Amino acid sequence: MAPTSKRQTVGYKYYEISATFKDAEPRKGIRATVYKCAEKYHGRYRNSVGESIFYPNESSDLEVHLRFEEKRDAQDFLVELSRLRSEHHRFHDMIEFEEEPLEVSVPNKANPVFFGHYVTTDSTSPECLTFADLLTDYSKLTTVVYDPTDPRISLCSLEDFRMLPPGQRLYKCHIASKSGHAKYAKDMDNNIIYATQNFRNYFDGMQTDSGDSEIALQYDGCDGEFAVPVDVVGTHEKRYKVIVRIIFRNEAIAAFMKVRFRDFTEESPLELRSYLFVKDPEVAKTVLDIKFKETMAQWVVHGVDSDDD
Repeated sequence: MAPTSKRQTVGYKYYEISATFKDAEPRKGIRATVYKCAEKYHGRYRNSVGESIFYPNESSDLEVHLRFEEKRDAQDFLVELSRLRSEHHRFHDMIEFEEEPLEVSVPNKANPVFFGHYVTTDSTSPECLTFADLLTDYSKLTTVVYDPTDPRISLCSLEDFRMLPPGQRLYKCHIASKSGHAKYAKDMDNNIIYATQNFRNYFDGMQTDSGDSEIALQYDGCDGEFAVPVDVVGTHEKRYKVIVRIIFRNEAIAAFMKVRFRDFTEESPLELRSYLFVKDPEVAKTVLDIKFKETMAQWVVHGVDSDDD
């Protein structure tokens, strides 16, 4: 009789990680990111895909159960989850996981996870993002590629994009948030600012644990109606020039950002004035008022007073 190997006797030893991404299904790119991260740290399936990365019983919570041959790989995967949860306020309450890998012994060898498995089995799911994208919550933002010949982007921006290389990714920042103000979610003419990552981080509160915005925008009047170019062939349409007061939370942010704005006047070390071109100045005023009041409320709560009503 052939000798029985030790591997056959004790099975295969792995370190198992279990995690839950709460309400992940509506968020673009999260499941793809799990696949990317699992591949990076040599993760393996727990029996099958359906028992490893899945939404149980029509739940919107993503369940993740992965196995690792090396304890170090399992711990590194946990570090990624911990960093995501602790460094970004939007994910504080979203991710739950066991903080120590569970050592298990199973009779069958676990199959490795590859990102290509996501592509072939979930091809109708939302587009894939990188792990860095998820950390900065790009999952809820639409991006565009900067084209210096397209005038539409400059109409709805406050920054000077002329120094950017063609192909630079810009973000469509909603002035009034999509989650709290669904009525304006699809308004691309009055509720959008095209922005670099730096502006988006400060405007949407990505730099603080509390999620406070660090740049406030306030409606400051309408300067009239203009015929402006709206496409690369020179088509002109009517737009209204809305004056915007830009207020920085502190002088460090102001010094860093003000050199990046275009066509502004400096009112004080913490305040600039610039403009946006919009189709409906009343809607623009409404969404700017919404965002300004929300930002001022954050600043009062966390120690920055405002003299504005």
